[in-house]
Amino acid sequence: SAAGGDNGGRRGHVLGLNLMHLLVENRLSEFHAELELLTEGEASSPFVSFPINLERQLMVGSYDEVLDASSRVPDPSYAFFMDDLLQTVRDSIADCLEVSYKTMKLADAVTMMKYDSVEQLREYIEECRDDWIVEGDAVVFQPPTTGSKASDIPSMKLIAQSLSYATELERIV
Repeated sequence: SAAGGDNGGRRGHVLGLNLMHLLVENRLSEFHAELELLTEGEASSPFVSFPINLERQLMVGSYDEVLDASSRVPDPSYAFFMDDLLQTVRDSIADCLEVSYKTMKLADAVTMMKYDSVEQLREYIEECRDDWIVEGDAVVFQPPTTGSKASDIPSMKLIAQSLSYATELERIV
């Protein structure tokens, strides 16, 4: 641990950037391993506490707060990672939207995905969501073409296997 204020600040900055990298790459086990190695002073640094708070917000699904955090980065160097993280969060929101709604007004989708304009949303749809159809001032979500139905699950076979396992366990005990 560096005693000098400037060295400590630089160390916190580098530690924070490393945590951001691990978070963006979804390497959460390594992220948490790094957290275990931090001193209390390092963890309280604004450079380090920023990715720690982001990870907490992601884990509880507070995507709004993650999106808003892009305007509060502790240093401009964090913007590189925030851009990737914002894309990941927007993809997660988009996945939820297409499952939850059949159609949605473009203005509502802009708000939910935290874009600044309908044009930005249109670019996102064009680049990332070719199965979404823009009709007038609304977006139409296509039902998934493939997916499992409840009838596809061999429930009777699973029940029989579970009962067999339970019977075997009972015999062992």
